[in-house]
Amino acid sequence: MFKSIDHVAVHCSDLEKSTAFYRDVMGFEPWVGHDARIQFFKVGTTLLELSMKQPAQVMSGLHFCLNTDDVSAAVETLRAQGVEVVLEPKPTTPREPSEESFLRAIVKGPDGELIEIRG
Repeated sequence: MFKSIDHVAVHCSDLEKSTAFYRDVMGFEPWVGHDARIQFFKVGTTLLELSMKQPAQVMSGLHFCLNTDDVSAAVETLRAQGVEVVLEPKPTTPREPSEESFLRAIVKGPDGELIEIRG
């Protein structure tokens, strides 16, 4: 039925601040923007959409996960740029028998969104 996930949307309170964070701190490639309310980034073959949240919208219970070859190095790079680390890199149990164990960490984005890093 479905082939893939096209994009993940993160609602933000300050589009300019969030755009700078994902471009300058996370190193994401800006793709297209629509007026002053939406900015897309290419992350591999997936898109991240930043959109201005409406006053009644609240972010909760959502995170997205990024793959990397070196979780610890990624966390140290982000920490050096002032990003809050919520969960230090730690080994995690494989999700399925054919998968090897991996490291994971969690950091916070500008609006408190949780960003998991695994590798």
